[in-house]
Amino acid sequence: MLAPVLVAYSTRTGSTREVAEAVAKDLRLARLQVDLAPMRAVKTLDQYSAIILGTPIYVGELPKEIHQFISRFRIPLTRRLSWVFVLGPVLGNPDEFGLAAVQAGTELARSPWFRPVEVKILGGRFDAQLLPFPFNLVRLLVPSQFKGVPSTDFRDWDDIHAWATTVSWRIKPIASQPVEPQFAPEEILIGESAFLTSHENP
Repeated sequence: MLAPVLVAYSTRTGSTREVAEAVAKDLRLARLQVDLAPMRAVKTLDQYSAIILGTPIYVGELPKEIHQFISRFRIPLTRRLSWVFVLGPVLGNPDEFGLAAVQAGTELARSPWFRPVEVKILGGRFDAQLLPFPFNLVRLLVPSQFKGVPSTDFRDWDDIHAWATTVSWRIKPIASQPVEPQFAPEEILIGESAFLTSHENP
């Protein structure tokens, strides 16, 4: 029996949740067991063979929620392969995708122990009426800034399905192996020390 995969997401307007649902569906079509949940609802990573995190990026910053998730599960994340997908670009041009990749990389580098296999940049959805706090305050205070800006949805579902399928191929061999347990609290410092030593002296 294959160990389950976790698809955890942070969402403000539902756009990232919809992509997470699509990714989870494709993994299930590949006959993987999948749990889908908001990051804030995840209590343990004990049972999971691999982790996929989904998040939006706003004005070059990832939500606090993903940073908290990575920090909370620092040790188990170092013992499992993980992937990240980031929804950001809303104009559809290559420069915007490149910038989002740099910004997401900079944000994730705040947690140097977290080394995902891949950070996939995906087109996002923009609707000024749905901007999350605190960005919605800008719309209210400076409404002219958003006047005439059309709502856009640059989520490429074919690209999303293709990416999820590729990830499923990578996960299947992992899911058939025994899952490493999450460290108990009193073991964390020992585990961190061993991890840092092994990476400082390859």
